[in-house]
Amino acid sequence: MNQHIAKILLTLSSTILLTACAGDDDDDNTSPITQQPGTDQPGTGTPDPVTPTPDQPDPDKSPVPQESYSYVAQMVAPDYSSSQLGTGNVIGDRTATQEVLATAQSDYDIASYGPYLYHLGRYNIDTIARYDATSGLTQAEWTYSTNDANSAATANPYTLVQNADDNAYLIRYGATTIWQVDPSATAEADFVKATIDLSAYTVGGERAATVPHMAGAVIENNTLFVIVQRLDSWWSPQVPYLIAIDLDTNEEIDTDPQQDGLKGIPLNATNPMNIEAHNGSIYVSGRGDYGSNSGALDKIDASTYEVTNLINGVTLASLNNVAGNTYYHVTDIAPVSDQLAYTVITLETGYTADFSLIYPVNPQTGVVGATVPLAEQANKVVSDIAVGPYDRLWISISDSSDPKLLVMDTDTNTQNGDSIALDMPAKRILFLDTTQ
Repeated sequence: MNQHIAKILLTLSSTILLTACAGDDDDDNTSPITQQPGTDQPGTGTPDPVTPTPDQPDPDKSPVPQESYSYVAQMVAPDYSSSQLGTGNVIGDRTATQEVLATAQSDYDIASYGPYLYHLGRYNIDTIARYDATSGLTQAEWTYSTNDANSAATANPYTLVQNADDNAYLIRYGATTIWQVDPSATAEADFVKATIDLSAYTVGGERAATVPHMAGAVIENNTLFVIVQRLDSWWSPQVPYLIAIDLDTNEEIDTDPQQDGLKGIPLNATNPMNIEAHNGSIYVSGRGDYGSNSGALDKIDASTYEVTNLINGVTLASLNNVAGNTYYHVTDIAPVSDQLAYTVITLETGYTADFSLIYPVNPQTGVVGATVPLAEQANKVVSDIAVGPYDRLWISISDSSDPKLLVMDTDTNTQNGDSIALDMPAKRILFLDTTQ
């Protein structure tokens, strides 16, 4: 069953919300426990005796001007009654300035490119607005609709992936086409440059759907890679795909010409939610269904399209408590280098998230290491991880009573500086660069 149906069952929302955005990743319900099942428990790391402080950059990492980077967190109230942004310095005093772009609607997300922040209104909001961090995040440069002309359906924009000042791709969960757009357009009539049709991936048959459910995208090797969840009309996930689009032609690449049928790359995990690119590789994590171990983490070569499965339903089987209906799910991925990535594994009982574990993974060998031993993360649900400047891992703690961000040095797996207090849990963390 899809994640949003779980949220609907938990909150007893009206049937209108049933079609909201199945597959969204803003379920911040937590149920912390005091003891973790199995033997995979945090606390095995060895701290580096000399750890850089947050206001002193690590000399072994690439130098970044202190004033050039800031973080932005998209926060959503635990009861989904409102949302806002929090922002602050990446180094130095990281205290969050909050109540930025505060709204009584919760279904918002963010994307970024250099100094530009994109604020996306999702289900039945259907807008995208751009802000320039060099002049503040209070006045939008523009706000455009994300809906198709003369369409009554919500396009439900999920993200914007930009690769040039005048070129980007708008991924729309509730539509059959990707929009190629010009983010520098000063008039809405000039915003959409072209469309890319993905309707072939819409589930057909007795439970035919109306859209393929695009859930994320990245650009690597001059190719736009798009994940489609492929839910049917009962919101049951079918085989998901990673679609490759040649950016020179806007045409889909046939990733396996020897096979008939769809041209994309079949994935191992149902309900894929997160996609990242790093140095010629694409990483996709899928949480799978509730009540089973169908989640997975895949690595895909951006040139050969070969799929390497790094985590599946048996990799961490000792975490499961079948009798108690508690299973682990792969809920996020953040690559750091060719030899290091971090993945979030969340233990869920039925539709309730109990707590998360963060594991280091070697993408070349497939070896999953010991859990990250951060005291402030223990027994908490993690809603997002992101690799920021200096290759530090930023972690969102989704606790309704104590929401915060943690920053971790990836060479020691130890916390860097104090935690960053937030007004409400953050579903997304990203970074703005004002040096461009």
